[in-house]
Amino acid sequence: MLAQFGQSAAQSGRLRETRVADAAETELKELLVRRRQLIAELFAETNRQSRAGKLVRKSIVQNIKWLKRLVEQVNNQLLDAVKASSLWQTRLNLLTTVPGVGPQVAMVLAAELPELGQLNRRQIAALAGVAPQRMIAASSVGSGESGAAELRFAAFYIWPPWSEAAATKFCELAIIGS
Repeated sequence: MLAQFGQSAAQSGRLRETRVADAAETELKELLVRRRQLIAELFAETNRQSRAGKLVRKSIVQNIKWLKRLVEQVNNQLLDAVKASSLWQTRLNLLTTVPGVGPQVAMVLAAELPELGQLNRRQIAALAGVAPQRMIAASSVGSGESGAAELRFAAFYIWPPWSEAAATKFCELAIIGS
């Protein structure tokens, strides 16, 4: 019975091939997660610095310097991982040809959306969580947020100049904070 269902679903196009991530992709995703964690800590420490007293501020400044070094190390590891794979190098070279997309955003897009180039624009937008959706009361459905949070993080936190450039170029009413 299950075999018949599988054949029927495959013939009608309801089943899609599932892709298993290779070791290089898994490593790249792990490094990106670690980078995101370090950046979150760096933001938190930077926010604490303005409210801290003199004694604590010295410790926070040292921690910020240490976190910046760690972020730089992870960035270097990411670049090394990309350079080791001709497939990743090709993907990143293609993604960085898009105006406003730098190496960090390209790495996140390549790792979090390996389907790029295989799906149409509507499917990718839905997968990334940026497609327009009919609004339903959040109390009956849940949080109301869909898609990959990592992609939104990449677009607006990993590399802020990218989001500012995009907002300036494509939205004349955008007000960029100082």
